[in-house]
Parts: sequence; structure tokens; C-alpha cells
Amino acid sequence: RLHHGDGGVVGAPGRLAEALVGLMRAALYDRFGGPDVLRIGEASEPRGAVVEVVAAALNPKDVLMRKGKFSFFVRGAFPRSCGYDFAGTLAGRDVFGMVNGMLGRTCAERVAVEPDEHFDKPAALDFAEAASLTLAGQTALQALRDDGGLRRRDEPCLLGVREAVEADERELERRRV
Repeated sequence: RLHHGDGGVVGAPGRLAEALVGLMRAALYDRFGGPDVLRIGEASEPRGAVVEVVAAALNPKDVLMRKGKFSFFVRGAFPRSCGYDFAGTLAGRDVFGMVNGMLGRTCAERVAVEPDEHFDKPAALDFAEAASLTLAGQTALQALRDDGGLRRRDEPCLLGVREAVEADERELERRRV
């Protein structure tokens, strides 16, 4: 089952998807709109390096895509899937990451990933925490390490940072990830 943030169930999968070979369950939408356009349906199994998704996170990008705000970037037919952030297992390793591009696909049982789209999950984080850190967390980490020159034992002073990124920066620093 997939759940809204308010605890409401989006939909429940049927047994048909489990019986069909080459299909998996995924969150899909058949038209642009609000959360009410989401449904659980069957999607083709991904090919390549496949992560068994344990947790997936939604971000403002997902909402904007589902509402059709970036439809000019993505041509093609419905149904479409959602989600860019994920955590799960790949070849026996716990991983987390974010798929690149404009087509979300991580709100599914499995997702194909490229080598630069996943990283080993820190042991200090559970799957849900790792998935929730990906987009905002990568922004925070990039700002701290790449732009700010932060090293492992440094103590940053955070001023004027957006709430989600600032919260992730504080959590990364607290856990010394």
C-alpha cells in the first residue's frame, strides 16, 4: 500500500500484479492533477542494475511533475510513475540515491539505477531516513563539502539556509555522516 503523508491510503494492489510475470506494483498517474490522480498499478519490471526499493521519498519536484508544471520537458504517453529518491538493496548491499532526469520512477517495488545514481547507505541511517535525505541531503552535502570545503571534524555555522536543507545539514553533522 502507498500512503499519503496524512496517513490516507492512495490505493491497494490486487493479486493480479503478483501473479503476472514481468510486472511489478508502482504508484502511477494517468493524467496531470493533485494527489487524487495517483493509483497503484502494474508497471514493467526494470532492466539493468535493479534496486529492491525499501523506502522512497517524494519532494516538491514530484508534485510539480504530477501537476504538469514541467510537461514541456517530458513528452510521451501516460501512465507515468513518480519518485526520484530511494533506499533499498542492490546485489546484497544497502544503498540509497536519486534517479536523474525528469521521469520519476522510485515509488515502485524495484527501480533500475545507473552507477552514479546510488551510494552505500550509511549504517547509522534506516532506509526511510536514507531515502528522505537524498535530494535535499545531496544539496546540503554538496554545499557543505564542495562549496564550503567542510571536512569531517569541522563545525559549520549555518545562516540563511532553506528549512529542509538546513535540517538535513544539521542531521548530517549530528550523525557525522
